Amino acid sequence: MRKPFAVDAATAFDYVGQTVLIETQWEEEPASFWQCVTIAGVVLPVDGMKGAPCFLAVELSSATQEASEIYFHNIRTIRVMRHRDRRGSGNVLD
Repeated sequence: MRKPFAVDAATAFDYVGQTVLIETQWEEEPASFWQCVTIAGVVLPVDGMKGAPCFLAVELSSATQEASEIYFHNIRTIRVMRHRDRRGSGNVLD
């Protein structure tokens, strides 16, 4: 069993507005999935709330530009993109 993505509220909010490479994996799937997204918001648990904490993220390749949930317990890796150049390569901060 892998360790879940551990983040506190302050760290989670540091990702808002950042473009990140994120690797997610679900228990039902043998392989992980990478995507490049912009973090638009954070949903943190409060008393009586159903569901789990998550990021609201917009995938860069999305035609609709609508945010979707990426739950912390599905995240294996997250890396902030430093910049992107015209050729599409990007550097990440570890």
